[in-house]
Amino acid sequence: MMILDDDASISTKPKVLIPFLDTFWSLAEEDPYLRVQGGQDLLVHCFYSSDHVNIKDTSYALRRLFDGLSSGRACARQGFASCLTSFLHIAQSNNTIDRILQELTTKEDLSSIHFCLRHLLLKCSTSANKGKTSEERDCALGRLFGISAILRSGMMKDAPSTLLQEYL
Repeated sequence: MMILDDDASISTKPKVLIPFLDTFWSLAEEDPYLRVQGGQDLLVHCFYSSDHVNIKDTSYALRRLFDGLSSGRACARQGFASCLTSFLHIAQSNNTIDRILQELTTKEDLSSIHFCLRHLLLKCSTSANKGKTSEERDCALGRLFGISAILRSGMMKDAPSTLLQEYL
């Protein structure tokens, strides 16, 4: 296996992946290198580690990525939003987004990809404790980061302009 090290030289050492569940902790690290490494390893596990996509792990990862957007840790929001952007882009590119969302929602909820994404975003960015300003702030920032991730992923490129208003 050929990879590029930090100094951009070619190495034949196999890259050691972070275990799947540990990648979520890495996404919240203060060190940007560790956040990127965690995101890359999560995407490799979900989409590139075998001949087929592991839908159970991939749908679990999507739910965790949405949940991480409303974290109280600022670095977590950056890491989770960045990884969510790439995750959605890859899932759309390789046509697995429908199967991933089917694992997370009921058949009635799967009327459209955008409905499902909006449902996941609103679910993770709605505060259960009304009046607790720090939690409400985290949820509002999580929604903003989530909307940004969905837009940057290209998921909205063919969507009608009125659809964006539904996310707000």
